[in-house]
Amino acid sequence: MLNKLFLFITAFGNWEAIVVAGSLVCVYWLVQKKYPLVLIFLGTLIGTEASVYIIKHLVARPRPFGLAIIREDSFSFPSGHATIAVVFYGFLLLVLWRTLHKHTKRVLLLSYLLWVFLIGLSRIYLGVHYLSDVLAGYILGIGWLWIASILLQKQKKS
Repeated sequence: MLNKLFLFITAFGNWEAIVVAGSLVCVYWLVQKKYPLVLIFLGTLIGTEASVYIIKHLVARPRPFGLAIIREDSFSFPSGHATIAVVFYGFLLLVLWRTLHKHTKRVLLLSYLLWVFLIGLSRIYLGVHYLSDVLAGYILGIGWLWIASILLQKQKKS
């Protein structure tokens, strides 16, 4: 039962899910002619993935040895799922933030934090990451989300 639950949760951090959902978001924003938003979004996602790839190859940490429930072929540190979860879902929250009511902001922020936590937890549960991999992914993701928030602020002012 838990295996299926965590496999379901981890799928929301898979690159395939992010590409599909991100493409739908981009199409929506393109139809609304929000071109700068699309550029910031894509730049943030590409930068995030590139930094994860580079750090994984610089550190070259093997995956946990043992009974992993799924098979992963890349290096372990940092967790790409944790990183992209922070950035992708966080970016969407940043864009929505100014249009939300106070109560809705609280609910969505707590939902976001819980979702990102569960995606990270799923990676540990599934045996493909150490806790430090997930924490490093969160930190890296927060850095990229911070950059995105600055770019979004600059874009709003222009």
